[in-house]
Amino acid sequence: MGFNWLIAWLKTVLPITRSSMLWALLVIAGNGIAQQTSGVSKIQGRVIEKIGPKVQGVSDAQVLIAGQGLVSVGPDGYFTATVPNKTKLKIEVLPTSYQILRPQDGQIPPERLSYTIEIYVLSGTVDSNLQVNLRKLDEEINRITREKKLSDRQILRLEKSLLDTVLYYQEQRKIWDARLAQTEQMLEASNQANRRLSDSLQSFSRQINILQDTVSSLMNRLAEALEAKYVRQKELYEGLTREILDYESRLKDLQNWLPKVQSCYKNNQALVAFNKVCLDYSKARDALYNDQQKYLLGLQHYWDDPAAVSALEAYYQHVFSEIHDPVILDQVNQKVIRNLQDYSTKGIRKVSDTKRAADEAHEALQHQMPPLESAQNHLFEILKQEI
Repeated sequence: MGFNWLIAWLKTVLPITRSSMLWALLVIAGNGIAQQTSGVSKIQGRVIEKIGPKVQGVSDAQVLIAGQGLVSVGPDGYFTATVPNKTKLKIEVLPTSYQILRPQDGQIPPERLSYTIEIYVLSGTVDSNLQVNLRKLDEEINRITREKKLSDRQILRLEKSLLDTVLYYQEQRKIWDARLAQTEQMLEASNQANRRLSDSLQSFSRQINILQDTVSSLMNRLAEALEAKYVRQKELYEGLTREILDYESRLKDLQNWLPKVQSCYKNNQALVAFNKVCLDYSKARDALYNDQQKYLLGLQHYWDDPAAVSALEAYYQHVFSEIHDPVILDQVNQKVIRNLQDYSTKGIRKVSDTKRAADEAHEALQHQMPPLESAQNHLFEILKQEI
């Protein structure tokens, strides 16, 4: 993929030294969903500190939720609060030396309370250079949000990647600024012109300018790459879930027809209706079968969690090996449909044999539908974590 090198490179250059950046992680309780009772939601959150790629709880912070008061933070940075349902939250982290970087102005819209929300906090002041880069980030996110190509969760993930990039280069900027300041002091303290120091001063200034240009360019390229990835990911998700739901709907239609299939011997309209149900099922099954490789490769390329591919493989295995081949193909097609074809073309009536085969197929489907639905739920749950 054109953007894979960029993402892989970012992983190698992310800072590994202790930074002053803190995160406040607001985690919605109950598998990512707030517990709602009588108009209020109980939420659980955590203030954590990022040290390189790792995080740990921060115990010296407090969380202020507008209209709800001050919430104490436990030893590992955890806190809980009860907030009104469907209400925008305004959150601050105390002491005031902690500056909230994301979400903008500490505002959390109600639609984002249904899953994990990350609140980035910076210890110290936000300098002008960081403000410029954050404004660019805001503009990029606002543009993507307006276009409505991505889900809210995807936008949050994209925003996090861009913010991580900005903060990393902010640390690099501080290093170069410190070198520049040190060189300026040395040059001032020198009683005579020091060409070597002057050259170093100019070199550091150029490096700082290059660094800022790199940040701007990289943010644009990374935003484009991630946006393209998430757009394709969303397309795959919508296409796959649509095919699966359509297949299961057609399978249930066929299942519901089996107990009354003997009516096809009495009523030509029933025979026509059953034939349509069979054709609709066949069409849905063929779509699922023919698109297997497309979706397996799509999940492999666009989902970070490898469990997505495993879950889809398990779903396909159940559909084709446990349902279609032994039940639909061997029982419904080879016995029920063949008997009805003999009746339609040759006038041969095998009512008892047809009913027996249909009942056996119906019973088999009753046993297979619960595990199929379980496999589908498991797959969808994994996919939705990134959509």
